[in-house]
Amino acid sequence: MFDEPLPKQVDLRKLAGREAHFNAKLDVAVMKRIADAVVGKNGFIDVDLHIGVDEYRDRYLKGDVHCEAEVVCQRCLQPVAVVVDTPINLHIVWDEKQAEQLRGDVDPLIVGEDDLVDLNEVVEDELILSFPFVSHHANADCASKHNYELPSDGTSVKDVTEEKENPFSVLAKLKADK
Repeated sequence: MFDEPLPKQVDLRKLAGREAHFNAKLDVAVMKRIADAVVGKNGFIDVDLHIGVDEYRDRYLKGDVHCEAEVVCQRCLQPVAVVVDTPINLHIVWDEKQAEQLRGDVDPLIVGEDDLVDLNEVVEDELILSFPFVSHHANADCASKHNYELPSDGTSVKDVTEEKENPFSVLAKLKADK
């Protein structure tokens, strides 16, 4: 078990045979794509990874990733804290053909036979997939003047929106006059 940065080049096949375990606490600045998405490049990422062989003799990379950072609220453009917890459940395969043969409850990590893998990139990819698509404050906490909730008095969206005149209705009248 390691309590240091994740290795940049590992042979997953060898590590799986040894049942490797990595535990790391990283600054978001280490992961460039994540750092570009957060405000001020402040935040941290906790990583707990296990690499081994399961009962089906498949090599796996499993674990949990926890990230706390601030991103831009898409409503008011002010920083908003986000917490992302994501499990990782990847099975290590060497080509597309092996990936197609995997059980449906796991995702493939396609690695060439002799390729070395950067665990930071794997964790970064999983985090990017888990970040909220649109980050925003709770309605009560947002500095935006817009209200994004429907009224609680039972009115529908049609009742709330105004009926606007169709801009092409003039053309319809012209066509009807002919």
